[in-house]
Amino acid sequence: MITHIFSCNTTDSTKTGIYFGGSNLGTKFRGNEMKRHNIGLYLNNTAVIDTQTHAGNMWTGVYNSNYGAWNENDSSLFNLTQSLFIVDPNLGATFNPNIPLGVNPGEPNDQGWFDYQTGFSTYNCDGLLLCVDNHEERGEGSDDLKEAIAADSAITSAYIEEAKSNAKIFLYEDLKKDSVTYSNNSALMQFLNDNANTTFGK
Repeated sequence: MITHIFSCNTTDSTKTGIYFGGSNLGTKFRGNEMKRHNIGLYLNNTAVIDTQTHAGNMWTGVYNSNYGAWNENDSSLFNLTQSLFIVDPNLGATFNPNIPLGVNPGEPNDQGWFDYQTGFSTYNCDGLLLCVDNHEERGEGSDDLKEAIAADSAITSAYIEEAKSNAKIFLYEDLKKDSVTYSNNSALMQFLNDNANTTFGK
């Protein structure tokens, strides 16, 4: 699976700080700071960015919308968790942005998008010349998301055929490259075997 790394960036004074749309599997979104925007981080209704675990992103600005982060792919808790943020609540508002809860008209209900867990080290950019200096940047994404792709489940509220095909290609490449890691996962191994002679395998 291709890893997309967005690490140690600062955004300021634009309408949207960082925008994601479509399937962005294997994304590492770590150590980014979103300052003054309407919304700091925006995921549209097709966006999937994988799990971000104690990634150390910071929302340090005042947001005109009142929301530091906004996820339109909210049609189910399953969809929200395909872009799950695991954060330490003890770090305060800087690392835990205000998100919409579907109270006001036109707003998504992002309850469950952020999962609060304590007792883990939070990523930071201090002392790194390049984001790839930290081996965690090359870590694997969520097995649940891989299994959803293998099972052809809808992982966004507008999961179009092109996004499905791209996700399957990335998944097949990842499994083929590192099949030993996933050898105990029957769903993923079945997907690998079933697609060996299909367009995805070729």
